[in-house]
Amino acid sequence: MERPKGDWKVLGGGDRDQWNKRLATLVTTALPVNQKDIETLSCAGSAVVAGVVDMKPADPIEGMLISQLVVANEAALNLYRLAWLNNAQYFEASAKYLQLADKASRTVAMLTERLDQQETEGSSKSS
Repeated sequence: MERPKGDWKVLGGGDRDQWNKRLATLVTTALPVNQKDIETLSCAGSAVVAGVVDMKPADPIEGMLISQLVVANEAALNLYRLAWLNNAQYFEASAKYLQLADKASRTVAMLTERLDQQETEGSSKSS
């Protein structure tokens, strides 16, 4: 069994690398890219992981919120792209994609607000 090291804390906010590595794997496999295209997956995965690292999860809760935020944002942007792909030819499909994109965007906003609350609560506890 792997011992807690926290070397990967920047990915998931946890003191245990089992958690951090698992969360990073789940985020990468949840991206709306062709999971069988190793080059695309690697490029998207490394970009998303870099974004998570830049957001600096302080604990596992922030790690989860940031991970969900990143994946919801990816989904929203992909759904917007799909909506505009053939909107003249398939209006109903495009309208549905726009609805789903808007829902994913609201999820991004909600997760961002919750992350802000979590960071505020965390900084007030450490004071």
